[in-house]
Amino acid sequence: MKVLYPIASQTVSNPFVVTIAEELTNLGVDCTISIDDFWNNPEAYDLIHFQWPEAVYLWKRSITKKQLENVAQQLDKIKSMQVMIAITCHNLKPHLTGDGNVMALYDVIYSHCNLFFHMGQYSQEVLQKQYPEAKHVIVPHHLYDSIYRFDKNRSAACTELDIPGNKFNILSFGEFRTDAEREMIQCLAKRLDNHHIQFLVPGFYRERILTKRLTELPQRIYKTLIYSLQGFKFQKTYVDIADTVRYFCAADIVLIQRLSILNSGNLPMAFAAGKVVLGPDVGNVGRILTETGNPTFDPQNTSTILLAIEKAQGLCKNEKGLKNKIYAEKHWRTATVAQAVLQHYQSIVLAQSF
Repeated sequence: MKVLYPIASQTVSNPFVVTIAEELTNLGVDCTISIDDFWNNPEAYDLIHFQWPEAVYLWKRSITKKQLENVAQQLDKIKSMQVMIAITCHNLKPHLTGDGNVMALYDVIYSHCNLFFHMGQYSQEVLQKQYPEAKHVIVPHHLYDSIYRFDKNRSAACTELDIPGNKFNILSFGEFRTDAEREMIQCLAKRLDNHHIQFLVPGFYRERILTKRLTELPQRIYKTLIYSLQGFKFQKTYVDIADTVRYFCAADIVLIQRLSILNSGNLPMAFAAGKVVLGPDVGNVGRILTETGNPTFDPQNTSTILLAIEKAQGLCKNEKGLKNKIYAEKHWRTATVAQAVLQHYQSIVLAQSF
């Protein structure tokens, strides 16, 4: 079976596709990651598996109506060739605000899909109503177990990160996308200032001071200075593998900082690291945390976040982090998830043969 992932690999730092494709290759699937083949050689594949619709046009925040029409025409052509089309539902709308055509790109691709992969019940319930003709299945977010080994002890991780090891560490990993996310952590830090707690937020503010948009320069300088003065340690570049391991191993709990979210790669990573996780009671994230006995909160209500942190601290004492790790290794290993993905690939490709 030949599967195409229509992505320009150099534009995606997220290891989701590469890691699952590697495991599927081990199972005998011929996997290709290429945006060029989507436009120029789709007939060479049995199945085309989209991940993020925006990747078709290299994550541009604005596309023309003609570009939107080109995608629709190409998908019509692909379907006429009897090539199956699938998508993994990472989010219901673009992470970054785009114009109306970027939003419409989701519906164009979704409406052509034969198969939807969901990482939880929430998105399945939403999209199954909108696209009832397609097959909808739940396959969990896999662990990045071929990349990360969370085997460093807490003390060593704190030392290597140059952070105090005598405080309770709350990790919010990944790039903060909005000021509202930063304000949530700022508010929590103030409320918990006397509780011997520190927040680890390496992606707190990534905007570089130097910019071609000179009107943004004063604000970028101000934010960089004020956040640093408030005690937040962050870096302007993406966190490498070694430091990612250090941060998760140094953490006592992991707080998913999104106010609005469908899925989060930080959830399975935190489970793999043996941590208690708390996050917003929204999307698939809220459902998974509730089902696995981890705390959730209302992201618009600081009191509920503080209560969730208190619950997470209590769960740490009852080895909930270890239980999360055992659960993840049983259900979310890449090899396990790849087997499920392959079975669903086969179900629609073989059905097409008859």
